[in-house]
Amino acid sequence: MAGEALKAEIEAILREHPESGDRRLEAELRRWGMVVNGKRVRRLLHTFELSLTRKVRKPKPNPLLET
Repeated sequence: MAGEALKAEIEAILREHPESGDRRLEAELRRWGMVVNGKRVRRLLHTFELSLTRKVRKPKPNPLLET
């Protein structure tokens, strides 16, 4: 499977679901009929500099460490 065609498919999925991660991308590609390894999905995201727009939660403050 060509990398450029796969890049176009990944970009289409990220436009539709911008919050999805690499595991969800892999599952969505399988639904579209493309069997791609998760390692390859992560490598292609890094190679094509496609960022995932996931939100990271701020940790709760620890009352033992507060002074």
